[in-house]
Amino acid sequence: MKTGSQTRIGTVVPKLGSIKTTVSLSKEAKVRLKWMDFYSAHDSNARLTCRHFGIAHRTFYRYYNRFKLYGLAGLESKSHKPFQVRQPTTPTPVIDAVKQLRRANPEFSKYKLEVILKRDYGYKVSASTIGRIISRHQLFFKPTVKPKGHPHRLAQGL
Repeated sequence: MKTGSQTRIGTVVPKLGSIKTTVSLSKEAKVRLKWMDFYSAHDSNARLTCRHFGIAHRTFYRYYNRFKLYGLAGLESKSHKPFQVRQPTTPTPVIDAVKQLRRANPEFSKYKLEVILKRDYGYKVSASTIGRIISRHQLFFKPTVKPKGHPHRLAQGL
């Protein structure tokens, strides 16, 4: 009687999903572990496993091979973040000018800063680019809160 199949890291035991482990797995990894459990319990029949769980055979084999190589960690989802992301190409003098103007005049909008940069500094920068600079460098300032209502009425309690 076959109790499990050999892998590089050890033996895949049937009903492994029901055994309480100290490894914390994500919800998706637990589902994939059920795939591996079903696969080993049914004479290593991959096509039956794929039909049973309604998955593509390529998906199963992707995680099966990762499971053989890396163990339980291979069942976790990988990041979809690209290796290289685009970097902003705004010149440093423009960024410095926007920071200086925004700190001096926090009430100026990105549209007004666009006009000032073009008029005074000769930089042709779009309002959207200025908005991205403001967001990237957290150049948001809390406005002063003015009390509502007439001041004499507030003092009288009316």
